[in-house]
Amino acid sequence: MSVEQICQDLINKNNTEEALNELGTHLREEALRSSSSVRSTIPQVLLLVEDYPMEVLRVLINYTADNDENRFFLLSDDTAVSTFWALVLEMTLVSERISDLASRLTILISQFVRAGEESKSKFIQGIDEKGIIEWIWTFYATSVSKDIDSIEVPIEVLSDYASEFPQSISKQQIILVLQGLRNLLDLDYDEDLEDALYCHTTFLYNITKVEDTTLEIPTDEIIDCIPKIPSDYKNCINSKRNLFAACGGVFSFISYDNFNNIGSSVSTILKSTDGYAVAASAISLGNCVHDIDSKIRLIAEVDAVSSIETVATTLLHCNFGDVVQLQAFHFFNNCMTEQLAKSILIPDNEAVLFRNTKIIVDNYQYYKEVGAIYLKFLSKLVKNGMSNGVEIASFNSSWSYLNNLEEYCEVQMLILQSLCTSQVNNDEIRDTMRHSIKVLLDLKQTGVDANELLTKLKTIAILLENASTKLALLFPDSDYQTQFLDPITQFFTQVSRILLESASTSDPRAQLAQAAVANNSKFVAAMVLRKITSNQSPYRAEMETLHEVCRNVLSTPPHH
Repeated sequence: MSVEQICQDLINKNNTEEALNELGTHLREEALRSSSSVRSTIPQVLLLVEDYPMEVLRVLINYTADNDENRFFLLSDDTAVSTFWALVLEMTLVSERISDLASRLTILISQFVRAGEESKSKFIQGIDEKGIIEWIWTFYATSVSKDIDSIEVPIEVLSDYASEFPQSISKQQIILVLQGLRNLLDLDYDEDLEDALYCHTTFLYNITKVEDTTLEIPTDEIIDCIPKIPSDYKNCINSKRNLFAACGGVFSFISYDNFNNIGSSVSTILKSTDGYAVAASAISLGNCVHDIDSKIRLIAEVDAVSSIETVATTLLHCNFGDVVQLQAFHFFNNCMTEQLAKSILIPDNEAVLFRNTKIIVDNYQYYKEVGAIYLKFLSKLVKNGMSNGVEIASFNSSWSYLNNLEEYCEVQMLILQSLCTSQVNNDEIRDTMRHSIKVLLDLKQTGVDANELLTKLKTIAILLENASTKLALLFPDSDYQTQFLDPITQFFTQVSRILLESASTSDPRAQLAQAAVANNSKFVAAMVLRKITSNQSPYRAEMETLHEVCRNVLSTPPHH
């Protein structure tokens, strides 16, 4: 029978049940969902829901599949649409058990959240306005307590709802979803429930994608769930990442007091073997610090539970297997001291420092924000180690691996500064220094950051002051010209150009930075004239060119 004839039978109420079944079957074909005869018949179909509820829902499920226009109609103010939703929600009220009709209704509702991203927000708002989200919550609550096998579709809908309207979620609803997650985790492995578990973790992540909230989100319970996610689940990593990110979101809320977590965070770091749980706890500790007083308080409170060195060492040795877990080094960035750096820079930690450095460098292109956290850790580690007189040369496996980075990073300059004064002098150290000097003398043609330039100028000064006699060993024969003299000449040529171009700025803050650059540039240029001399050198012409460039820097008009 043709679709047109089926539609006519429905309008005339001939063989209604059979016609509904046939229409539902025909609507599996995508092209027929947009036919004018079908669309004109749907209002009549909606009014049949009391007498043929299962058949009507089957028609509507297929009618709305992959068709936004049809979905929009089913959320419109059309009288038949409003009547349908009022009837079907009342017919499927869920309390003690979940009926087949209610389960089928959830499948229809899920069609609205499976739309494209450009339409999904409107659909979710539409089903909320129709009272459907409230009905879904009731269905979900019954699934949690009485019918776990029915939990997947409602949590999929609620997860998407939480993504669009996270502020609309209540504390009781969060606790309910956590209970649903725990119930799933208590079950034996069931492939059919994997997607449901993943949607629970997505829900918990989605509710934290706000600037702040007054809700008390139980992060300890979330962290407790992370190690329980079965490793053989297809979405194990993504599920753990969701829970990890959810905790990180809560710990970053302005109103959240991370000091309340110190005991549980320290306990997790010291006892857990799950990298996501450990990293989340480390982030909470790091977020306690916002000034020097809170840093002192954090260290004291951690010491009261264990010791800051024990926590740091345990964290450093955690077997992180996912690059996002290295956000844990945020803890070190906010807690670093000279004493802590000294306790880290010991032979027992060489291998783990290299392992973590390798993870970051190998994945830096795809995880630059995590990389920035870790490189900041290395900078603080080296800087505080240098202040405490620690010899960092023994960690050269890590320092040399940084050479694989394609971008400039401050820590390479700090390492070079330290190696310039190091008593260790072997082939590996010289290789690291050579590469670092290459990075040092390489300036971008445009958009040079003032802080980067100041760091490089300071490093050149330390190099000339402490390692000028090593340059012949670092760059034997013609390498001295091609790898040092020519690059440093080009460096100061660019510095001279930068100074001339920056003289015209009117921004007070920019003027302050440029004055610092100008003063430091002139100081280091004068140092070059003193330290790199042409006496008995085969490179007199090249050195004279370098000196001329440095004199140009010195003659640049002063910045005011």
